[in-house]
Amino acid sequence: MSSLGELPIEQGRNLVLCFDGTDAKFRSKNTNVVKFFGLLQKENVDRQMCYYQAGIGTYVSPGMVSPLTSWLAKVADEAVAWYLDHHVMGGYRFLMQNYRAGDKICLFGFSRGAYTARALAAMLYSVGLLPQDNQEQIAFAYAVYKKTGSQKTNKKTNSGDDAMGQARKFKQTFCRPVIIEFVGCWDTVASTGLLMSKTLPFVSSNTAIRVFRHALSLDEHRVKYIPNTWHRTAPTPTEAARDPQKASYASGYNSPHEKMGHETRPETDVLEVWFAGCHSDVGGGNQPSEQKGTLSTLTLSWMVHEVMASQCGILFDETYLAQAGIAITAQEPTIHPRLLRTSESDNSSRVDHEDTPSALHDGTLDNHKLSESNARPGLPSTSGTNEVDAFSAPITDSLKSKPWWWILELLPLRRSWQDENGAWHWTYVPNLGRGREIHVPNPNFSVSVKERMNDPKLKYKPRARYHGEPRWVSGNYI
Repeated sequence: MSSLGELPIEQGRNLVLCFDGTDAKFRSKNTNVVKFFGLLQKENVDRQMCYYQAGIGTYVSPGMVSPLTSWLAKVADEAVAWYLDHHVMGGYRFLMQNYRAGDKICLFGFSRGAYTARALAAMLYSVGLLPQDNQEQIAFAYAVYKKTGSQKTNKKTNSGDDAMGQARKFKQTFCRPVIIEFVGCWDTVASTGLLMSKTLPFVSSNTAIRVFRHALSLDEHRVKYIPNTWHRTAPTPTEAARDPQKASYASGYNSPHEKMGHETRPETDVLEVWFAGCHSDVGGGNQPSEQKGTLSTLTLSWMVHEVMASQCGILFDETYLAQAGIAITAQEPTIHPRLLRTSESDNSSRVDHEDTPSALHDGTLDNHKLSESNARPGLPSTSGTNEVDAFSAPITDSLKSKPWWWILELLPLRRSWQDENGAWHWTYVPNLGRGREIHVPNPNFSVSVKERMNDPKLKYKPRARYHGEPRWVSGNYI
């Protein structure tokens, strides 16, 4: 089978890790994580190694042999993220055993699997990567990482160091610093458990990530599915401390990045785009895997486009891309998708092109070759009518199909958010099925949303509340 995006051996391998959503694993209705994993080239491990982890709620400890205890363990994992630590350390173990200097680390996930992927990136940022065969040290490294998010971070320990200082020394003594080349997420949620949640430090932002891409749901409205977006700089240390994810830096002050001794790096290239549909419409898993023209088709194609455009080097299998309806054009990729802003003086569907350059570290387009030629990799586009059908595909609302979710909607569960100035707020008011609120003005919307809104038969209006005019983002996938 032919592959796309191949790297010369001297540039290292790709280590691609994919983390599935809650209770998700390979089955007849697969998520985009499984579908994305299926598009990867896996035959040549000297070029690319791939790792897949089933979602929270599927993990069972090897010591649990009774069907009852296994079932209880799965329920506990789904309800309170009982095994979140194991999920993160599982990915860390794969990297520890396989990473070589020059390799590129790329992480992907959906829902709570996206949170796991970002937590793994955060652990690598905090404590680095242990050398191969240091199995006994993994749990300790994870404990050191978790302490960096404690409210007592600034207090001295018995050794005279604060938690970040300990992490820095652990990293210098035992580990290797690594860069995460690409993190791609489908609708990360802030609640890692359905009833109770665990939070880990630096999950929502960290400077070890070069490129971050996030597809988000405009129509999800369950209170336990509040989106976990990229966190912005807080105006003061006090505001940064209010971040429940412990991921905000204070503007004008020493950030955790500086305190932990990291070298100066370019800011992460962040792009978060909102798509029509509820949680599993964006991340997949609502419809049979063979069904074409679903809403998740758009977000899968968009993610493949972003991977190719970033030039991170991930190898895709041409045959499987074609089977998925993701065609590769002959044109050169742009580093960043086009931003299309609706003209203020024109209420029609016309859009004005506004090309925005990327801040990617490399800045060149010719450092990746196709497998058997000197041509540059093209960008994915859709072929046929599948994606046209996807624009008008039905939305699956879990609050309607599974009414028991309303029990949580009536409870005064805590919800927190960061405003456009970086300040943190929270409330305990029952959600009552209200849509998500997008707190960044002029959010990025996929142009597929515009197509849906312009269809008079659908009468579609995004459930999410937002401020200002959206920026319409296209990626050559339509």
